[in-house]
Amino acid sequence: MVRPSDRSCRLLHDGTLSGAETALAGLAQGWEPGFAAARTDDGTATLAVWLAWQAHEPPIADVIPVLANLGLRARTHRCLPSRPGPDGGMATLDEYHMIVSPELAEAALKQMDGLRDILSGLALGDVDSDSLDSLVLTAGLTAREVRLLRTLFRYLRLAGTSLGGRYAHRVLIAHPSYAHDLVALFHARMDPLRANPDNAERLHAALEDALGWVTGINDDTVLRRLRDVVLAIVRTTFYPTPDSAPERIQLQRTLPDRPAGAGHAPSEQSEPAGPAGSAGSAVHAGYGHGYEIGGGAGDALAFKLAPAGLPWLPRPLPEAETFVSSPRFDAVHLRGALLARGGIRWSDRQEDLRTEILGLMKAQRVKNAVIVPDGAKGGFVLRRPPADPGRLARLAESCYTRFMEALLALVDNRADGETHGRAGMVCHYGSDTYLVVAADKGTARFSDLANQVAAANGYWLGDAFASGGRSGYDHKALGITARGVWESVRRHFAELGVDADREPLTVVGIGDMSGDVFGNGMLLSRHLRLVAAFDHRHIFLDPDPDPARSFEERRRLASLPSSSWDDYDRGLLSAGGGVFPLSSKRIELTEPVRELLGVGDDTLPADALVRAILRAPVDLLWNGGVGTWVKASGQEHASVGDKARDGMRVDARQLRCRVVAEGGNLGLTDAARVEFALRGGRCNTDFVDNSGGVDCSDREVNIKIGLELAIGAGAIDRAERERLLAAATGDVVRAVLTDCARQALALSAAERHVVTSADGLSRFVEHLVDTGEIDLDVETLPDAEELTARVAAGRTYTRPEIAILHAYAKRTVAHALLDSPLPDDPAFVPVLDAYLPVSLRPVLHAHFDRHPLRREIVASQLTNSIIDRVGAGFLHRLRELTGADTVQGARAFAITGSLLGLTDIWEALDTHCLGGDLSGGGPSGGISGGSGGSPGDGSAEGSRSRPAVGSSDPSAEALLHCHFVQEEAALWLLRSRRSLLDITAETTRYAEGVAEVAAALPTVLATVGSDQELTAVLRFAEQLYERGLPAPLAERVAWLDAMSPALDVVDVALRNDLEPSDVLHVHTAIGTRLGLGKLGLAHLIGRGAQPPGQSRWEHMAAAALRADVARARSALTEAAMSAPEFDPDAAIERITTGARADRVRAIVEEAAAAPRLTSAMISVVASRLNELVPGR
Repeated sequence: MVRPSDRSCRLLHDGTLSGAETALAGLAQGWEPGFAAARTDDGTATLAVWLAWQAHEPPIADVIPVLANLGLRARTHRCLPSRPGPDGGMATLDEYHMIVSPELAEAALKQMDGLRDILSGLALGDVDSDSLDSLVLTAGLTAREVRLLRTLFRYLRLAGTSLGGRYAHRVLIAHPSYAHDLVALFHARMDPLRANPDNAERLHAALEDALGWVTGINDDTVLRRLRDVVLAIVRTTFYPTPDSAPERIQLQRTLPDRPAGAGHAPSEQSEPAGPAGSAGSAVHAGYGHGYEIGGGAGDALAFKLAPAGLPWLPRPLPEAETFVSSPRFDAVHLRGALLARGGIRWSDRQEDLRTEILGLMKAQRVKNAVIVPDGAKGGFVLRRPPADPGRLARLAESCYTRFMEALLALVDNRADGETHGRAGMVCHYGSDTYLVVAADKGTARFSDLANQVAAANGYWLGDAFASGGRSGYDHKALGITARGVWESVRRHFAELGVDADREPLTVVGIGDMSGDVFGNGMLLSRHLRLVAAFDHRHIFLDPDPDPARSFEERRRLASLPSSSWDDYDRGLLSAGGGVFPLSSKRIELTEPVRELLGVGDDTLPADALVRAILRAPVDLLWNGGVGTWVKASGQEHASVGDKARDGMRVDARQLRCRVVAEGGNLGLTDAARVEFALRGGRCNTDFVDNSGGVDCSDREVNIKIGLELAIGAGAIDRAERERLLAAATGDVVRAVLTDCARQALALSAAERHVVTSADGLSRFVEHLVDTGEIDLDVETLPDAEELTARVAAGRTYTRPEIAILHAYAKRTVAHALLDSPLPDDPAFVPVLDAYLPVSLRPVLHAHFDRHPLRREIVASQLTNSIIDRVGAGFLHRLRELTGADTVQGARAFAITGSLLGLTDIWEALDTHCLGGDLSGGGPSGGISGGSGGSPGDGSAEGSRSRPAVGSSDPSAEALLHCHFVQEEAALWLLRSRRSLLDITAETTRYAEGVAEVAAALPTVLATVGSDQELTAVLRFAEQLYERGLPAPLAERVAWLDAMSPALDVVDVALRNDLEPSDVLHVHTAIGTRLGLGKLGLAHLIGRGAQPPGQSRWEHMAAAALRADVARARSALTEAAMSAPEFDPDAAIERITTGARADRVRAIVEEAAAAPRLTSAMISVVASRLNELVPGR
């Protein structure tokens, strides 16, 4: 057996047709390659080809199709006796004769190198041959150039364009000049030695002219899209570069050789079967020879594209795309931005790999809104997977490794803070240094392989390239994804008046205990009653489980090296339970199971039983598996794109669970989530529920980058780095779970808010559409007509839709912040410090200012705080009402959050919502060398404040209350400060005075405030406390509304050199005497509300009039405080008595009694108040 590096096939000739003996003699003299051709009397030519072989000789059935694809039809064949070769081994010689045209014979003699390259692959077991090979002779292309065209076609096919099959091949074959110029255009753009923009422009024009002569629309589409792809390529591995051949990653094992005598595999088609007489056959002689994993996954060709130049691609268009193809695998990597991250999956979708990855990238983009990078996704598919499991696994590792090598070959590197481009590579895109991958389906154990590739390439991220390896945080050991999902479950049930940690929940699930998300998730509470579950192997039924005993059995299964539902102790199942193969033709249902599922059949096929489980009337449906199981009733199965689950999928309207938790991706379609939510079900989205994993990975990467800076500075060594990473596990887990809980709470607050402000949010959506940030069809969001119909029916945006809007708001805000100097503001140094794990701050603080993603981290953290605390439309409303742009609005958010003490309140809400065991421990501590307790001990049942039985948790209401107060304060600040807000200066200016107002407020309100206002504050605090909020937090939230005028009060004090407490006294007394306290309470009831159908202008007018009322009250206060021989009581008496004051009181009384404040009412109140201001 020869290795692929050996020359095991040579072409031999002596220039005549009788040269067999000479050819054999040539074998002994050094394997001189060639053919021979001669004219015949009938005007044709006879072409002879001799192929010499050592060791394994391919069968004729493998050779003849390859010759046919070259346009050479073999007429005769004979096998000549074996002869000794130059290395002493025996060689055999095959002789093929073909009758061809003289022109083709001449072309064959001219293109011997191309023919030799193609035919030599037969002995290497690495032939990927089809009808495109004929272009070697008709278009004068090399074998490698033909392979380039084949790769372009494979890209088109996997992109879902249906243009990669035999018809498309025939189109290009029929236009050999176009094929030649297309390849020439590729060289003119990408060849480091002959790239020529002028030549590329000339060739582009020539191709455009050639397209003008193409009459068929389908032919034109094929040729035009090939040209489009060539023009969209910005980098490629087609040409060797000085650094394109790093030391191969050796895995210390080889694939077993093919069994002796097995010969070559029968020819397999690499294209859809065409009609009889179609141009050529698709042939692959593959997997025949053994090869080392590190060196034989085929010669992968890769190119990076700018998809913006391919408008015919399905939406959304990635920012950057990499396609990799070899005879053994295809792979695609899509990035929403150059700074992006996401998992790499081993796919089984050979026909629509890019479609699958595009859907996952779309979900990853919104999932990554919580972290620094944008979303990315990659996947590879084996073109001809072997049946043997061991060979399959090793081949997958090999192809994954080649995929990683190709990805890294197309990005730049960093060293000493500088970007280093790829030597010898033409790059039409700007610098591209950040590439991070993660595990996904089928690649959970591949992170170390990826990091070996990064190390071999000297890639600057080192083992941060692929998170979760041997020196990273083990997601399954930490249970981080499942624990993040549980925060969503907690939030859902808290608002239903159920404590998910302490009360029994009936559950059906997708997955088994060996899985990460399912296995860890089913161990987060000892009170879960898992009554049914299924995975790709079994169906599990336990209609009336004992929570304690079943919990222990699930924990036992999770602790096994590998397990399935078939390992469940049958003696622990309740009456009527069982475990059944998913392959069962029919399954007998016991009476308890029929009652559980609400079905009347005595037996059901396995797929029907799965559907019945999904439709079961339970508390929780926990998706911890792979596949799309729920669609909307208006969707066809074919549109879901998951054919394997078509027979088991149900409609969302059939679900009878109260809550859906999405630990797995794409378990429900977007439309299904909306349908479920519109029918009263509670769900978020997959990218919200399972964001814990990506959050953890991103923090790991950024921490590792920081620690490398510390190593470079000599502050720590490599061993200390490992110890510090392990020590930070608990801090990282707490930060991740806090993010998860905060996102869920933000959706609850927004869900409450949108009930009365749908029009305001819809205007934000219109803004996103107008700026091209969002496509309503792609994101399955309602248009204006549908939203109007919903509002008329008493509905509005659903929770899953709000989640999408939050994600897009985060993306747009983060981009705006990064395009400004704001992340460099010294005021945000504490934001960067807060991002660091507490245990690492002493080490990293001095080095993080050199972190290459420092600005991105600040922008991401600030963006998350804005959207999670005050909602997706907050900054847009500030823009509408004041003209402030996103950056100015963010400055106002930071200032008011600090001055009003909202930052402390938010952190207290986070702590209240989170609770539970936040240790970083897992079965293996979550990181190499770590230690800690298992998350699988029901430890979610930590001590937390408990609401009264049956009452819903008030956290969302409290957060929304903070939002309203902050919005008023931010509006005041932006209206009163027209210049760019200086965060540090403004905070310093107001901080002391606001603190004095807060301290004086209870006394002032008790002495000169209205009884109604004080009673409202105390009653609100009591209600929050009774529903579960800790007393100190409840009181702080309740007093916030009374703090609304604090900035105005302090501003008056500063302008007039007065004590803020004195100004507060007068301001409150005037409001009380004129009855404005009643108006304030009425306004509080409807604050943030916008009546359905209210136009943008009406909304803006109402806001401006409310500001007029506040300004008039402030002016009255300032007039009283600035009176000669100041006597507060006398000044208050003077301003609030008389006919004009009586008119104010009367109109305020009438407005306060109205069901809803209107712009007209506010206008009259403002006018009456202004009449009281001296000089007006």
